[in-house]
Amino acid sequence: MDSKSKRKISGEKIVFLIMILAVVIVYGGVCGRYYINEAVINHKTDKIYKEQMAAASDSALKYIREKYEVEAEILEDPQTYDYNRDILELAIRYHEDEVEDIYIFLKMTDGSREFYVNVKSDGQPDNLIVSDNYQYDEIKAAFADRISEELPGGNVLDMRLCDKKVRSSYYSFFDIYYSGDNIDEIIDRCSGKVEVAFTYTDFSGSEIVKKLDGSGIDYRFVSFVSSERTEEFAELVREHIYNSDKYYSEYSEYMVHYREKKDGKVNNKM
Repeated sequence: MDSKSKRKISGEKIVFLIMILAVVIVYGGVCGRYYINEAVINHKTDKIYKEQMAAASDSALKYIREKYEVEAEILEDPQTYDYNRDILELAIRYHEDEVEDIYIFLKMTDGSREFYVNVKSDGQPDNLIVSDNYQYDEIKAAFADRISEELPGGNVLDMRLCDKKVRSSYYSFFDIYYSGDNIDEIIDRCSGKVEVAFTYTDFSGSEIVKKLDGSGIDYRFVSFVSSERTEEFAELVREHIYNSDKYYSEYSEYMVHYREKKDGKVNNKM
């Protein structure tokens, strides 16, 4: 091999090495910036998370004490804490210095029951909105009783409720206190849905139906020709509540009355 060819090969090697070095520098720079950015986000998340959790914990304990006159404590719940941190990290990652509304969930107990408190925050520890599901079972039972006062014998298939003032994707949280005699006020403030199956019941003229028509609650009331059909239908729907439409279709021949409100629109088929 002559010297000219050797010099050409050496030059190609140098160019190749320069290209490799450039790739390493660029890649290293990109990776370096990535890891630095991740470290900044994690540091900021940890700092704000500690502030938010401390403020949320204090607010939740005070809120439960004043609302229910009970002393509660916060239970350690790593899964819930991880969820809270993940939500905050996403807010910081995609909104930079402007942290939009986040929801902090705290698992609590007063010694007699476990429940959750939902603390809404806009990123400022002094600007928190608190709600809870401490009375959720009592509210649902009172709602079912309110329906049965006018339409007895109903078989509740599904019930999911939430205070309209609490902007969250989760049901069951309220900031109103259920006193035992204010279920109508709570219904007026609710969003959610309820499904009830009856046996040979006419819904026309019912005051509770009129109230639901004017509320933020969607509903589906169905009445069957016999208690046997009602029980069959109820068992199927409860087992497949998120895919129940097909059972309404399959059992339509046994229905004597059907009325629903979906997305605020009333449909009275019979």
